[in-house]
Amino acid sequence: VYPNPAQALTCIPVANCAGESIQLVLVDGFGRIVKNIFEGESTQSNYFFHAGEYPAGMYTVVLTTPRGKQIQKLVIN
Repeated sequence: VYPNPAQALTCIPVANCAGESIQLVLVDGFGRIVKNIFEGESTQSNYFFHAGEYPAGMYTVVLTTPRGKQIQKLVIN
């Protein structure tokens, strides 16, 4: 995820998932999904969202694929 810390447009690179069903979500510090960034068949290697729409704090980006989950922390300031 970059930039991290984020303020505006944020890029989430997703590698080796072309053609797979994926879910990409932003989760707040309380474990609530605050944004469903993408859900469906992956057709690109980068997904974007505007971090400036969310309050400052610590978040988690969760990528779920048929092969498992990848989790990365993201600071929005």
